Amino acid sequence: MRKKTIFIVTLALAIAGQWNSLSAQTDPSVKTEVNTIRAIYAKAKKSIELNDGKESEGHKNDLLIQSHYVVPGTGQTNETIHYYYNLRTDEHTGQPYYLVYFISRKYNVAARQFYEEYLFDGEGPTLKFVFKQWPDIDGTKNEERYYFNYYGLIWSDVKGNVKADDSYSQRKSSELLSAFNNLLNSPD
Repeated sequence: MRKKTIFIVTLALAIAGQWNSLSAQTDPSVKTEVNTIRAIYAKAKKSIELNDGKESEGHKNDLLIQSHYVVPGTGQTNETIHYYYNLRTDEHTGQPYYLVYFISRKYNVAARQFYEEYLFDGEGPTLKFVFKQWPDIDGTKNEERYYFNYYGLIWSDVKGNVKADDSYSQRKSSELLSAFNNLLNSPD
């Protein structure tokens, strides 16, 4: 009897979770937040375009890291991480620091090419959006889009043979930010 009760409670929680996820994606406040994040994304892409343009020579704010290494079982891997950031000044200390607003990452696993984007906003900076795209072994195009607010995931859009996992994206964004801060924002 106890196993049956546990099963029913677990099933009810799973159904409730799916219902909450579905209702969150149709909730007007979530749609408003997603639209705000899309506007932040468009602004970031415009800033990147200006940064990468000829007019910005001598005034660029980006960091490009290229790595080449061998991974056992998959062979040569080439990885490119591109950080875009703005210069800020700490209001308490008067010290300058760099604040990331966008990271792109490209890498391969054997012959498959992977691409990721991480969008940040605010002084935190706060993760707002993650986009990931790669081909599956069977040729299926996989895409993941995760939208976040200050409290966590608010909406996701997943296509292809993907078992969605926004926690990996959050962890990876933290690792990339930490690497950036170690390179550019570490005290002298």
